[in-house]
Amino acid sequence: MDHQMFTLPQVAEALQLPYDVVRKAVYSGRWPHVEYSPRNRRMSQGDIDRVSEMLRHEPKKAPTTATKRSRSARINSLLNSA
Repeated sequence: MDHQMFTLPQVAEALQLPYDVVRKAVYSGRWPHVEYSPRNRRMSQGDIDRVSEMLRHEPKKAPTTATKRSRSARINSLLNSA
């Protein structure tokens, strides 16, 4: 098992993010890390992988034509009944 620890500048480079973004996320406790001292934080490859998953967003599915039509019909029926 690889126990290599990465510095925050190395993590920023690996994730292609500005160093300040990585530093703020780590020091605020939002991202997993190992604290060797108050000024020395490192991240393992597993930590980096977890952060990468946290940042991942799946695109939403676009509504189908049938969904759009039924939504319009519901809105029209609500407007007509008022």
